[in-house]
Amino acid sequence: MKNRNPKKGSILLAGPAIVIAAASLLSISLFVFYVVIPSVIRTLILKETKLINGTETWEKWTNVKIPILIKFYIFNVTNADDAENGAKFEVQEVGPYVWEEKRTKQVISIDENEDTVTYKEIIHYYFRPDLSVGSQEDMVNIVNVPLLAAVALSYHTLYTSVANYIINIFARLSETIVMRNVNIRELVFDGVELGSTYGLLASFGIVELPDEFVDGTFAFYNQKNGTPSKEFKVYRGVKNYQTFGQIVEYDHKPELNFWTNQSLPVDAEQYCNKINGSDGSLFPPFLTKDQGLHVFSHEICRSIYFTFDEEVNLRGVPAYRYTLPDATFAGPHMNENNRCFCSDPGDDLANYCDASGVIRLFSCKKGIPIAVSLPHFLKGSTRFHEEVNGMEPDDTKHGLSLIVEPNSGSVLQITKRVQISAELQRHPGISAFKDVRYAVVPLFWVEEFVDIDEKSLSDVRDTLVAALEIVGILKPIVLGFLGLSLISGTLLQVFKIKSKYPLLEFNASLG
Repeated sequence: MKNRNPKKGSILLAGPAIVIAAASLLSISLFVFYVVIPSVIRTLILKETKLINGTETWEKWTNVKIPILIKFYIFNVTNADDAENGAKFEVQEVGPYVWEEKRTKQVISIDENEDTVTYKEIIHYYFRPDLSVGSQEDMVNIVNVPLLAAVALSYHTLYTSVANYIINIFARLSETIVMRNVNIRELVFDGVELGSTYGLLASFGIVELPDEFVDGTFAFYNQKNGTPSKEFKVYRGVKNYQTFGQIVEYDHKPELNFWTNQSLPVDAEQYCNKINGSDGSLFPPFLTKDQGLHVFSHEICRSIYFTFDEEVNLRGVPAYRYTLPDATFAGPHMNENNRCFCSDPGDDLANYCDASGVIRLFSCKKGIPIAVSLPHFLKGSTRFHEEVNGMEPDDTKHGLSLIVEPNSGSVLQITKRVQISAELQRHPGISAFKDVRYAVVPLFWVEEFVDIDEKSLSDVRDTLVAALEIVGILKPIVLGFLGLSLISGTLLQVFKIKSKYPLLEFNASLG
């Protein structure tokens, strides 16, 4: 019988061809989108997350071109006379005083078998008057850290009567609890000249002074401008990308020794001494939201960790924002892991292991009464805010954060903020401190801000992000089209069968 509708026949005949073609293309597309393309992107990312001499990654790491700003905010004591006689300290934040950093790395050695590189970092600081509130010659009044150091170290080292005699010598030499009219430049980098008595204490071996004291001077960043750091040894990530940038040793040691808990067995793990993570500039690729980021900060003698906070978009690049959890500086009554950070000053001095937000750095600062916290005692116990007038904690202004592109692990933005304070308290038997009111008095807080430059950001955006976006757009379109083609071909095939055997449909309806 002749087909009265040849077009209909050709359409029906096309059914199997469409099904076969669509199924084949769909299988190929699924393989390409879910196996080939991810594998290619993964290979390209892994190529960039290795520290190999001669590569672009190596060049960016050893010679940092991204602008880094460090801002100092000094706490000026506005009631020096009254505070020295027992009144509550009143401080006023002065700043920012801003320097731009130029960072380079001095590579010491490369161990391919161990997959590590050992280096020292050199930072040059250049004052930026255009970003600062004043000049480096501005003057402030600040707690006399050298005097506190002499008192604390003498008190712990010598008989109380001998320590009292020495401190009275300082008092007769016009040393006061508050240093008046201190130059910003000297206070931060160049060094405030100290009296000869400090040198005598150190030269006689009575006390050992920390890095802030150099050649008879005291400064927050004394001799750090252009001076090589202690040695770091980190994994290169060649053999295992998950270890990329992680610190193996600092100053030739795999662990710190500042926070040893003597109550634990000799072979027990010392949590607080662990050197965890990277220096904050390198992270492994393929990060997930439930994966914390560990960072070792040698400035505060400990490791800290960041947790996922939210998804953000930094100038066209989708990224993850990580913040510091409250548990980081929580007291041991809230976070048992922090018990080893609670240094007891001993010798009948006040302790505050039941408080949060402040950690003593005595053990890593040769015993001088210095403490670390977030600026303005953010997240700290109420007592620290009440001991000093002038604290105005603000999450937006004083928190820490990292913004990281999760696929590559590229750091897009760092906001690092930390406050250094001095702890004042009466030392039994030291007459010069008999009127001192107990308080943790802030000295300064510092912000280091790193914001990826537009060229580096465009490299991430134009290569990785653009590729992922194109794949993300094409995948549903191609798979959707092929899926519809497969469905259409199947329907045509079904229709063809029904047209060829109409009695089957008729008998099915009778049944």
